[in-house]
Amino acid sequence: MKLKYLAIFALIGVIGALIYYISHKDQHIASWETFEKTQKDKVKHHKSTSAELKKINAKKETKRVPANIKRERVFLGKNKKQINEFINQPASDWKEKLGHNLLDHRLPGTKVFIKEVSGNIKVENGKGRYVEKVIVTTITAEGKQYSFNALADSETGKVLNTWNRTIHEEFGNKPNRGMSANPVY
Repeated sequence: MKLKYLAIFALIGVIGALIYYISHKDQHIASWETFEKTQKDKVKHHKSTSAELKKINAKKETKRVPANIKRERVFLGKNKKQINEFINQPASDWKEKLGHNLLDHRLPGTKVFIKEVSGNIKVENGKGRYVEKVIVTTITAEGKQYSFNALADSETGKVLNTWNRTIHEEFGNKPNRGMSANPVY
């Protein structure tokens, strides 16, 4: 009798773990969107696929806020919460506008991947601006890849500030700077 109950509990545990794994396997995909410039003035937009994210080495999220829970915006800048007025309003299509802005002067075949990190309020001189903190990864038409973090305006999709840019170095073509490639110790 005990063996029967033990087998049932083990089976329920295995099924529960399997359901949890299947439902949480591709959660990090939901927050990425892909924009691709197909012709001179045409941009395609879709949710990023797992194959695309594997190509750009997108890391899985360690913590996630469910989409149905409204997140509070974090204040950025000095004199936080001392806002007299807001100079913009959040738009629902800010991510599409950002994708179009980033691809505006790129060659056809270029892809931009955008992941929303958080919604913020930037405070400057007593005025508040709704901004979005994002991670942007670009694969150019030539196949080069680079990424950066950015603050984007929540209304217009314009990039306001960037940091953590990828630095590309040509390792094979650098002149010897007085250091041996194989030092002897």
